[in-house]
Amino acid sequence: GVPVQTLTAAELRSIYKRDTQFWSNGDPIRPFALPPESSLRQAFDLAVLGMDPQTATKYWIDQRVRGGAPPPRGVPSVALRARVITSLTGAIAYLPQSAVPQGVRVVAMIRGGSVTRAMAAAPFMADARFSTLVPSMHASVVASLGGP
Repeated sequence: GVPVQTLTAAELRSIYKRDTQFWSNGDPIRPFALPPESSLRQAFDLAVLGMDPQTATKYWIDQRVRGGAPPPRGVPSVALRARVITSLTGAIAYLPQSAVPQGVRVVAMIRGGSVTRAMAAAPFMADARFSTLVPSMHASVVASLGGP
């Protein structure tokens, strides 16, 4: 599993810009993302990386040219990312709150374009307060609790 309970905005940015590539226990961090045209991806990139779609595209092209780390692995559907996150050690992904599966830990929340830490040691529980949030603008950042 992932050896963190929560992540700050700076830690999340470092993971998704691929500056930090290993968890504190030495396991590789395996970040997953939606395709660039996804509204959830665009909201995530703006909130976490501070980049609009064009800036994010340029950033990853520049990284590739300079021999930097590859971008987070793209997974085209929220449902598939939810399955991957529960089975792959070191995995981290962002999901609409309505799609967070059991067996994962919410390590950060994105609300109103800002990243906030999740409650420490609290796995995601369905909460009526979040039922009216628009999935494309509010997300949970989840990390695998287990896996091979």
